[in-house]
Amino acid sequence: MQTRILLLCFLSVIAWSQPPQSPERPPVTEEQRAISARSKEATKGDARKAQNPAPPVQDHQPTEAGKDSPQGESKDDLEVNRRLAEYTKWLVIVGIIQFLALVAQAAIFVKTLKDNRRAIEDTHRSLILTQRPQLTVRTLSVTEPSPNERFIALKASEEIFKPNAAVNGTLSVVNRGNSRATIQTTYCRVIHSGPPNMLPKEFLAEALGGHSLGIDRKTLEPGQQITGAFSGTGPTLEQVQHASIPGKGRVLHHYVLGWIDYADELGLVRRTSFCRLYRSNIDGFVKIEDPDYEYAD
Repeated sequence: MQTRILLLCFLSVIAWSQPPQSPERPPVTEEQRAISARSKEATKGDARKAQNPAPPVQDHQPTEAGKDSPQGESKDDLEVNRRLAEYTKWLVIVGIIQFLALVAQAAIFVKTLKDNRRAIEDTHRSLILTQRPQLTVRTLSVTEPSPNERFIALKASEEIFKPNAAVNGTLSVVNRGNSRATIQTTYCRVIHSGPPNMLPKEFLAEALGGHSLGIDRKTLEPGQQITGAFSGTGPTLEQVQHASIPGKGRVLHHYVLGWIDYADELGLVRRTSFCRLYRSNIDGFVKIEDPDYEYAD
């Protein structure tokens, strides 16, 4: 029994020590050999590529909208600059149009202002022409000779105004119009009419040696009045002698005459002329009815 066991162990050791036999391969065909050769060549080529890697091939195809390449960025900058230039051009054009519009509006405004001012001036002119000022001379009175001297001479049937004696008095000038009047110049003179001197038909300041009423450059509002003064001398001795001849019917008359030039608010100058006759019976002056002496422009 022991002998059998030993024999089996010995045989097992011998069998285990021998290399295993590979199974018998089937016969290889020509097509399989060609495929195996190509596979080996491909393996060798991959090994060579792994040892010497080729440089990466750049992709020359443009990326989307050329955003990732310098050339694309340059094109984008040019496009932005072009659009900015276009936008700036239109801004300049709009600015010029707005400036021209402002100039036109200013011209229209100035023209409207001038038209309105002209209309106001025309209205004012029409108002002044229709509601004009008008100066009138009123209330002449003699201050020299005095009232007592005049009264005594009248009672004695003597001449009130003595030859070559001073004659002074006052008068009132009133604006009975409806607008302002500015007195420019005035003229006044005392005249005694009787042979050989008669009342002149033309009385110029230079020829007659008159004087101002002392109210030049004064302004009178509607309804306002101002007092002026006149002065002169009595009749000549020759006039008194002619007037005293009995039966000749010669009468000596005493006048205060003159004129007032005044301007309205438009600068239009008008004249008021006056001539007043002294009456001893009333110790005052009356207006003569003669348009050559009494008139108002």
